[in-house]
Amino acid sequence: MKRTYNKREIITDTSFDFRKQRIQYQIQYQGNGKAPDKRFDRSTQGLCLFIYPSGVKVFCAIKKFSMYNKIKNRTEKNTVYKKIFRMEDHPQRDYAAAKHDNDYLIHRVVWTTIGRLESNKSYILS
Repeated sequence: MKRTYNKREIITDTSFDFRKQRIQYQIQYQGNGKAPDKRFDRSTQGLCLFIYPSGVKVFCAIKKFSMYNKIKNRTEKNTVYKKIFRMEDHPQRDYAAAKHDNDYLIHRVVWTTIGRLESNKSYILS
């Protein structure tokens, strides 16, 4: 009896539950060759993975803000991305470490962004 190998299917969804095996082997870059491909974690709020055309994978923390647009005279949603670290084959640079650091970074992104917005009023988009 011969063993058969079931090939892993490539994940094309933009949001799915991250797991170490899925992130390492089942996702590839699917963009136009210039901008990074963004994938979002369904199980962890505020965790994102950027995949660059070169194949480099970077974890990012994300936070959405409502900001006032002066030209359109209304508030709009904007997203702030904060780089956590590059994904590597090191225990301190994998999905578990990114998930652990995500809460702290989201809190830091929120307060530094709010402080920056209140200090120079740059949240008014012109």
